[in-house]
Amino acid sequence: MSETELMPDVNSASSYPSPADFARHGLKVAGVGCAVVIGLPLLILLGLGITLAIEQATSEGYPQVTPAAMARRVGTYSQDAYSAMGAGPTLRPGSSSGYEDDENILNANACYPDGLESMADQPVDGAYSLRHSWSAGGARRGDAVAALRRLSDHFQRTGWDVTEYDQGKDGRFWSVRAERSGEYGDYSAAYSWEPRTKNFSGGVGGPCAMDPGWPEGGDDLPLLEGDGEQPPTLTPGRAAR
Repeated sequence: MSETELMPDVNSASSYPSPADFARHGLKVAGVGCAVVIGLPLLILLGLGITLAIEQATSEGYPQVTPAAMARRVGTYSQDAYSAMGAGPTLRPGSSSGYEDDENILNANACYPDGLESMADQPVDGAYSLRHSWSAGGARRGDAVAALRRLSDHFQRTGWDVTEYDQGKDGRFWSVRAERSGEYGDYSAAYSWEPRTKNFSGGVGGPCAMDPGWPEGGDDLPLLEGDGEQPPTLTPGRAAR
């Protein structure tokens, strides 16, 4: 066999890919790329759908508490704080003591799920949270400021975590905020005095809970059905000297 026969013919067209070969290769790469671009979002959507289905099938873990029991717990914390301040009028349920802004009320709020379920903005059936709130008009600065100081000290002595104590700098309102863990879950408290209106207000909010007596298909919140629980009558304690 001659040397010429052993050497490949570099000039032969068969030694290199043809334009058709390049086109076929390009189509294969493009096809794989399109499959990835189309398939990845579908996989993400499938994963989100599975996660949402699991969350919807899983309970939020709220405790089973009747509105009456929750109202007593929230009201007890609220009365304790009001008494510790040592100032303010006696406030009966509704409005009292002669000022237009005076009130003593108990409200129910809906509870919403966490995670992907929250995007639907749909409340959890049978779940609620309660907040007891009050306000009193005509509060003098000296009385309100001293009351909030006593309240802050009281919170720190009785297991509350004081998260804010704004002492009215630059003419702003005075305020005290606190949180604590307790029966059924976590509670929050907020109290403030507004120097412009001389309005003193505050209250305690409770955790989300499931109403054991929730009717199937019910769409009204507890306490908003016309026969709900009443807030406690708030009475001030004697101010510490």
